[in-house]
This record gives sequence, C-alpha cells and structure tokens, in this order.
Amino acid sequence: MPRPNFPAPGTLAAALQDAVQCPVTVAWTGGTTLRVAVGGDVDLTWELEMGTTAITRRCRQ
Repeated sequence: MPRPNFPAPGTLAAALQDAVQCPVTVAWTGGTTLRVAVGGDVDLTWELEMGTTAITRRCRQ
C-alpha cells in the first residue's frame, strides 16, 4: 500500500510538485448527505448525496 507522501506509480505523481498533510473531516450532514472537508491551505469542501440503501443506512449508525 502506498504511503501518503509517496504516490503510487501510474497516478498523477508526475504532475505533483508538493505533497502536504491537511486535516480532513467526514460527517453525515443529513439523511443521505455526506460532507467531506479538507482544511489547511487546501480549503476544499464537497458534499455527496447518496441514495438510501442498506449500506448507506449502516454507514450512518
């Protein structure tokens, strides 16, 4: 398994200039909405809306 600061061959490693560690939070914000936020200098947030299935119900427990 590749380590975070050393991307696996065949990925975007050739275009990568710097690898940084940033805080990441993942939280269910609604019945089927998962929010992922990356802090630090990246400051990226996105939300995923998922259908209700047995698997997504189990993930929210």
